Amino acid sequence: MRKKQPPDPIDISIGDRLRQRRRRMSLSQQELSDRSGVTVRTLNRYENGNRGIAASDLYRLCQALEISVPSLFVGFEDGLAASPGRQIPPADDIETRRFLKSFYGITDLGLRKDVVALIKAVAEDQQNNP
Repeated sequence: MRKKQPPDPIDISIGDRLRQRRRRMSLSQQELSDRSGVTVRTLNRYENGNRGIAASDLYRLCQALEISVPSLFVGFEDGLAASPGRQIPPADDIETRRFLKSFYGITDLGLRKDVVALIKAVAEDQQNNP
């Protein structure tokens, strides 16, 4: 008998992002199931990270949630989400919302680009010099 493997951190994160989007759209699991053709039971397993998401289901769920498939993988570059102890914070995280509110409060587009460049440089430095 095969030993049950723990859920993959990427599956957990993708499931969480799907749940967050569904809730932002004020949809129940049943409503999303009706829109996507994915059963409520399967959807529940995906949202809880208890099951890896089939490509066809991922596509149908993204269509129903009006998001692109790649948008669910933002932040997974370089395997960050798969690294133990390095989870990507959910989009509903209070710190993320505060950051985005402040960032979009910057009206000068050139300055916004500079802020993004600064953040990228700091993040790269942190990765290269832990």
